[in-house]
Amino acid sequence: MDIDQDLLDKVRRRAESEGRSFREVLNQIIHRGLTAPAPKRKPYVMPVLDIGIDPTININHLLAELDIEDFIRKRDREAKRE
Repeated sequence: MDIDQDLLDKVRRRAESEGRSFREVLNQIIHRGLTAPAPKRKPYVMPVLDIGIDPTININHLLAELDIEDFIRKRDREAKRE
């Protein structure tokens, strides 16, 4: 297991200042970290932007109509070429 040197130094200093063994202090720190309750976070709120579309419009219906209009335009262009 590799532990960053700065963390090892902090554990050693704490052990010395508290008159405890390195092992005791490290075990206590790990135990506290693993048993501490998760921090409470505010739920993410998706920002709502007004893009000028009536929210009552059925987007799927609108997309279907646009697909139909696109199909008709392509069909008419191909018919003119023939």
